[in-house]
Amino acid sequence: MGTIALVEALKGTKYEFIRTIRFWQTGSGDEGIRVWSIYFEKLNRNVKSFEYLECGASQLGCEFLARILGPPINHPL
Repeated sequence: MGTIALVEALKGTKYEFIRTIRFWQTGSGDEGIRVWSIYFEKLNRNVKSFEYLECGASQLGCEFLARILGPPINHPL
């Protein structure tokens, strides 16, 4: 829930100067990657580095990221 709250707060401020996001051992899982993927795809294409270490992501979370990194979107992340 904390990840969702953070991304919602970023949406509300429309702050687009974030270049690096590091999430380590948060337990956010696939839902965390899903909300970050939406943020990267629709709200902030300026993020260049995203670390999501030991957060409980599975293959489903990787699919969320793959959707924004592959064609036709080609996010610079």
